[in-house]
Amino acid sequence: MSRTNCKRKSPTAAPKQKVAVHEDFALFQKKLSKMTQDEILDLIPQEVKQDFLSIGFGKWKDVYLPILQIGPFDVGEGDMKHAWMNMLHKSLLLSGCKEKSFNWRLVFWYGTQNMKKAFSFIPKSQIVSYQEGYERGYHCCESIFGHPTGTI
Repeated sequence: MSRTNCKRKSPTAAPKQKVAVHEDFALFQKKLSKMTQDEILDLIPQEVKQDFLSIGFGKWKDVYLPILQIGPFDVGEGDMKHAWMNMLHKSLLLSGCKEKSFNWRLVFWYGTQNMKKAFSFIPKSQIVSYQEGYERGYHCCESIFGHPTGTI
């Protein structure tokens, strides 16, 4: 969607509690703490929300690995949730058209042993759906490890 085609919602379509896009992150966090989960989700573009909890494959170095796309309420309090909300804040600052600037996704990497490394942000362009990844053979361990050890 180009910036010229992006239309702002009318004041009547805005969430109950407005968030000014020029405010600093500390103030943004304070406002978020007073909002309901539904009000926060209203700030997130629909195309992002529809990907929450979808399974696919994400590019890591030169291979595609299995992932689960997640949202801010799919992780506990801590660094990842804070980073997700910071990303939301930056996307609102960058553009009145949220879809234009919201191109990163929080993912959980299936099979990761170390939970501190199990989550990361990757560009939407480096994610393929499960169906597309399956058709490309990403579900086969041979595509990951270079030898046939089964499927994912």
